Amino acid sequence: MDSLDREAGVRVTLGSISKIALPVSPESHSCCNLLRERFIRIFSDDISGPEDGGTAGVPQGSNLGPLLFILFINDLASVLKCSECLLFADDLKFFGPIRSNLDVVLLQRDLDYLFKWCTDNKLPLNIEKCSILSYTQAQKAQALNYDYKVNNPVLSRSNSVTDFGFIFDAKLDFSQYIDAVVSKA
Repeated sequence: MDSLDREAGVRVTLGSISKIALPVSPESHSCCNLLRERFIRIFSDDISGPEDGGTAGVPQGSNLGPLLFILFINDLASVLKCSECLLFADDLKFFGPIRSNLDVVLLQRDLDYLFKWCTDNKLPLNIEKCSILSYTQAQKAQALNYDYKVNNPVLSRSNSVTDFGFIFDAKLDFSQYIDAVVSKA
């Protein structure tokens, strides 16, 4: 949420709070004030810079920051029509079975919906951190490979991904993870 436009953040976060039936008045709500009426100052060693109006995000280290971010992205899963998703903090994984070319098209469409949601809410995706990892159950099965795109750039394909310290590979056999743990011992 660091790069989130302040006014969009206020609008969407307050809208999200409204969706969970909390009374909201943009003029008086403390969340609104937290996002709008604040100043930032940069510190380096013992030297501090001038105070300036904050233009984006919520203050780092604030108690409300994680809650505001959760409220902000609360409706993100609803834009995905054919895919499931897992959210943890600012990390999103979404997935679906790919059994045919139609499934490929549906997953791409959900990627397009995700990009539109992020654009509408002024929350940029870091495309360099996005990747595709395909899992297959049968040993001889070949995954339907497709060049998935987010706003034209093709997403990179990975053979493995590290998540919460575990290494997941396309075979789901955890041998890479085991090797990594043993090599550190």
